[in-house]
Amino acid sequence: MKKRLFFVVLLVCALGTATFSQTLTALDLYKEQLANGQAFETRYFSKTITVKGKIWRVSPTTTAMPGFKNHHQVAITGTGYESFIVCQIPFEQKELVEKLSTGQEITVTGTYNERLLDYVVLNDCQFGTPTTEETQPQETADTKAIHGDNPLFKGKAQLKETANTNTKTDNFPLSTKETLPKETTDANRVSKDMRHSIDKAQSQETATTNGVPADIPFGTYRVHQRGMFQYKFTLGSYTTYEMNGKTGTVAYDRATKTIRFTSGALKGFVGLYRPVNPTNEKDPPTIVIDYNGNVPVLGRVNDPYQYGYWQE
Repeated sequence: MKKRLFFVVLLVCALGTATFSQTLTALDLYKEQLANGQAFETRYFSKTITVKGKIWRVSPTTTAMPGFKNHHQVAITGTGYESFIVCQIPFEQKELVEKLSTGQEITVTGTYNERLLDYVVLNDCQFGTPTTEETQPQETADTKAIHGDNPLFKGKAQLKETANTNTKTDNFPLSTKETLPKETTDANRVSKDMRHSIDKAQSQETATTNGVPADIPFGTYRVHQRGMFQYKFTLGSYTTYEMNGKTGTVAYDRATKTIRFTSGALKGFVGLYRPVNPTNEKDPPTIVIDYNGNVPVLGRVNDPYQYGYWQE
């Protein structure tokens, strides 16, 4: 009886520290978690897994704080528009972090033994040799990252450079700028509001012709702010939504694509539908949300908005 019990204990321990031999993609893991979060946790938590994906951000820790877990963090994306896996690297391994950068393809092996919201947090990580796609140099990758919450993944110096660049072009595509009349007098000047209206109209036209929903689609939205997952809600109609099992009401204006949360957990919030993102084609239809109750202005640098990504 003791031998049998001992064997069972060994078997349980072995299963609890199992390693998945195959390499998983970050996108497959993302879809698997969305499909059934409980089954995902049962299958992967406390297991060592090998994942392949693209580095979304690198967050080095410059100073160790006594009494705290001091880690560098490397976030990996599977979708191309939000991070999902967070690799925690000990503070002492600074040289490893310096070799990694946004946009690199990476394979990492680590143990999923820590939960943080909906993130898969890996510890005891071992990284393969990072590669960068030749068709997407770093400059292009950084440019595509300037949307929604993505700029907040970058360092202060990069943000400053981006802000200066975008200020010169008023945050509008070059093609739109070129079609504007020459600003020689007040009479023929085109206001920024008009430029915004032109850009918005073009965006709506593209959404219709490319098969993207012209109006806010019903379904679940995962909301991020400053690159971090915040909450999710389900839009059931143009009058109601659900969050954490409780129902709230909304008012949707088809003409302006504006949605106002009039009751419930998000009461007072105002969202603006963005069917496509001109700077990142991988973005799904998105509700840009201002929790202060103002209608969001698309294209702002370092904006305070939240981004609700539609889950098909």
